[in-house]
Amino acid sequence: MIKKFLRSLYFLLLIACSLFFAAPLTAQVDPVFSQFYASPVHLKPALMGVYQGSWRFNANYRQQWTDIFSTLPVRTIEASFDTRIKIVDDDYLALGINAVDDEIGGDSKFKNTKGNVGFSYLKQLNGSKYKSSDQYLVAGAQVGFGQESVDYSGLWFDRQYDPINVMYHLDWASGVTMPHSNTYVDFNAGLLWYNSFEENKSIYFGAAMSHINTPKISFYNDASAALYRRWTVHGGGELPFNKDLSLLPAFIVTSQGPSLTSELGANIRYSNHDWNEAAVRVGAWYRISSSSTPKTTSGRDSTTIASGGGSSVLGDALIFAGILEVDRWQIGISYDVHVSNLAKPTNSRGGFEISLIYVQPARQTVNTSCPKF
Repeated sequence: MIKKFLRSLYFLLLIACSLFFAAPLTAQVDPVFSQFYASPVHLKPALMGVYQGSWRFNANYRQQWTDIFSTLPVRTIEASFDTRIKIVDDDYLALGINAVDDEIGGDSKFKNTKGNVGFSYLKQLNGSKYKSSDQYLVAGAQVGFGQESVDYSGLWFDRQYDPINVMYHLDWASGVTMPHSNTYVDFNAGLLWYNSFEENKSIYFGAAMSHINTPKISFYNDASAALYRRWTVHGGGELPFNKDLSLLPAFIVTSQGPSLTSELGANIRYSNHDWNEAAVRVGAWYRISSSSTPKTTSGRDSTTIASGGGSSVLGDALIFAGILEVDRWQIGISYDVHVSNLAKPTNSRGGFEISLIYVQPARQTVNTSCPKF
């Protein structure tokens, strides 16, 4: 059983490494938390209901680039709630809701707000209280809305510039009329497979597709301005060293339009059973990206000039994380240290992130086991 588990984990790590360097990146559109393992419903709908308990509440907060946007840094807030009910045998139906508020910062205060409701179905493939493993296939879907907005009160335009006094006046009329927000409908779906061998031994692998309907996000109803579909592949597991110490490796690969970003690492979990359901995790993660410039052509009279694209792999950040588990609560904190070209303008200051998970225990004994993320 251990050899089978190690082979499966080795296979997942090979997939992670191959995807890690597989595609180009120019910019990440949707917010993705460094503690992706601590934002399950935000990550994909198939993670709804994958926990041991009756219901779960989750919240995440991220702040970054304070040296670039000193007064209004980039902030991302996410909260979710999901619950599950037993359908037949050991199959479950889970329902969930989540909301995300992502503020880019700067003078425009550009915001992206999303809300989703969804469900997942947990189908048991094998396992029971008489077997040594518990294997599930989970399928989930979400429907919701998104809204992008801009605050023009902090922006100035050429009509507001005073060349005599060499200054601008926000109280002058800008002469520019622009919409402040737009709203769109959104659809997401995903799959997850996992196998829990023992209390501290598991493996999982999943994929998701977001913005399936490629919603239009233009402020001017421009049909060509659509939100790219985003696909996500992630996996991991838990490998025990003994009854108190285990390793939780994981990876995630996210691609959206011309962009791709990957994160790979592990947390070490120590649980002393004398601490009354308490455990500590510490870990390190590495985020990497690659950038590419597409080929472009331009013509002037009878002359055509072609510009070839290029690509390069770029290490983005080192991420250090710590998590405290106390009874029903899980509290995590992480910090990104830039190792890319952003290190200079940001003084190597990256993203500060906090996660909170609360799981309400089930009223009755539940034989279903779930992996730790």
